[in-house]
Amino acid sequence: MREVAQPVAERLDLTRRRTLGDIVTDAVALFGAHSGVFFTATLLVVAPVTVLVDGVWGRMLADGVDAQGPAAATLVSTLLTTLLIPPLVTAVHAGAVVGLGQGQAPTLGGVLRTALALYAPLLAVLLLFALAVLCGLVLLVIPGIWLSTRWYFGPQVVVVEGLRGRAALRRSGDLVAGRWWRVFGTLLVLGLLTALAAGIVTAAVGAAGNALVYVVVLALMQSVALSIAALGATLLFFDLREHPA
Repeated sequence: MREVAQPVAERLDLTRRRTLGDIVTDAVALFGAHSGVFFTATLLVVAPVTVLVDGVWGRMLADGVDAQGPAAATLVSTLLTTLLIPPLVTAVHAGAVVGLGQGQAPTLGGVLRTALALYAPLLAVLLLFALAVLCGLVLLVIPGIWLSTRWYFGPQVVVVEGLRGRAALRRSGDLVAGRWWRVFGTLLVLGLLTALAAGIVTAAVGAAGNALVYVVVLALMQSVALSIAALGATLLFFDLREHPA
């Protein structure tokens, strides 16, 4: 059987030390260069939550931006969009970034195959991560924030280094050790910048009053924001990995 040639891309230097500004600009540039793959892969994760949880259960499809859905829907949406979706999206992007480091352009099929092949170990790490962070948030809030930063790179460790379960979380903790504030600040800036840009567009559309269009644009803009943030977080992961504290 004839092998399909792997698309070639300019090799991404994953050994270079990157500042916060470098991480932000490189993440935006990577998304722009391969937006079809990154956006589509992220949308496949984001859309079910936005449409089913926010749109249907939370009544956004009926009432638009002014929807007052059940409290349970709001809680579930918040937990999914803060604890499970970002690490999962980041893991999906990690494999693509590894390929770019080898000069291979990402493809949607390749990204999805990597995610599916690692689905079980990724799910285990995500559940351990979410459970620990949730317990920390419920108890005193600050332990939850500390753990979410320390263990944020568990999914990347699963994809890039092949570790599983608690070993992946421990490895993430080792990478962050001594650099917690830098990691926290970088992830915070990435999240705020992308969320702000997406929020401005979504709010403008919501003001028009069309509930269906609002939910569609919400899913699209969340996907763009999460994809860029995931690329930035993955670049930060490689920076920590290549330049130990």
